[in-house]
Amino acid sequence: MKSLIVRKKIKISKNNDPYIIAEIGTNHNRNYNTAKKMIFNLSKTNCNCIKFQIYEPFEIVSKSIKSSEYGLDKIYGDISAEKMFKNYLVTPKKWFPKLKNFCHSLGLDFAVTIHGENGLNWAKKIKPDLIKIASMDHTNIPFIKKIINKINVPILASIGMASLKDIKRLKKTLKNHKAGFGIFHCCAVYPSSKKEIRLSNISYLIKKLNLLVGFSDHTLGKISSGKARSLGANFFEKHVTLNKKF
Repeated sequence: MKSLIVRKKIKISKNNDPYIIAEIGTNHNRNYNTAKKMIFNLSKTNCNCIKFQIYEPFEIVSKSIKSSEYGLDKIYGDISAEKMFKNYLVTPKKWFPKLKNFCHSLGLDFAVTIHGENGLNWAKKIKPDLIKIASMDHTNIPFIKKIINKINVPILASIGMASLKDIKRLKKTLKNHKAGFGIFHCCAVYPSSKKEIRLSNISYLIKKLNLLVGFSDHTLGKISSGKARSLGANFFEKHVTLNKKF
């Protein structure tokens, strides 16, 4: 598939301008007004889409993992990562319908990352414009198969830490999704250094596997995204915040 349709318009293709997704994720600190402020500020930029994450803490982290392993114990205390996500980071599900409507009112598309069946079932209810598969799930083929054609919107999947074998298997699975899919070249390090991101993989994947390829940019600044564009990336994702100090 050479193009992806979002809200009844072709928005991702080699002939379109770059499609830019702002990843708010959990950077709202569980404050609804902060989330709205971020969306409003992003509407004044060249951003096309806002993305949040839908998950239950038990879907993404083991009970044995501590907040210190994320380097966040000084902020949230020496607690389990599951408790940290549940009490401080997870986006309340009741926000999503209102956030989606707010994005649309500002001309922005609305995307979500889902990590498990709870997220999938919730996404079916709120009907986002795009679905994202995180790098941690690109090998979770049983889960991905449950998403295929369950929501009639494009799927974008990150491939941080993936081997070529993993990517080929992912492509084989996603090609059955009628609304289409794309692959994010990604280095799963936050932040990533220029030496780690291996941008030449973008042109390689386009030529080798004939895929729509984007870049999930975890570097600081915007130089890497510009280079990725020159190598053929059609869509981009960048984490955003109102305050880089927290």
